[in-house]
Amino acid sequence: MVMGVVSAYMPNRATGEVLPGLSLVRDVTQFHELAPTFASLTQAKAQEPPATPPSAQPAEPSDKVDTRK
Repeated sequence: MVMGVVSAYMPNRATGEVLPGLSLVRDVTQFHELAPTFASLTQAKAQEPPATPPSAQPAEPSDKVDTRK
């Protein structure tokens, strides 16, 4: 049974040596009841609603001054 997935890993570069990093693990138990309802990945993909592309939002002018060098 899958309990979670590693969704990100951030290496520890504090000293330049090989040190353990930080893994971000997401819980997937909410999908345990849903997964058996599909006979295959192909069936699940067929029942998936079509993806809608994000709407383009116009860039707003900013009054902020960039202080980076």
